[in-house]
Amino acid sequence: MKFTDDVTVTGNVAATNVLDGDLTIVRGTDPPITLHLNGAWLDPAATRLTLSGPVGGNPVSLWLPAT
Repeated sequence: MKFTDDVTVTGNVAATNVLDGDLTIVRGTDPPITLHLNGAWLDPAATRLTLSGPVGGNPVSLWLPAT
């Protein structure tokens, strides 16, 4: 699925009952951002996925609904 033409997201995620891996986001000539993705996905007991890592030298932690 593609949502934009000006951002590239790459990475490896192990997909069992839990997604766990690193995603690298590149936009133009900006420095790449690498975030760690972790959480159960599409599991009835799942509540959220987390993305965490540094952005512009600042720690960031985001969460997304898992369902």
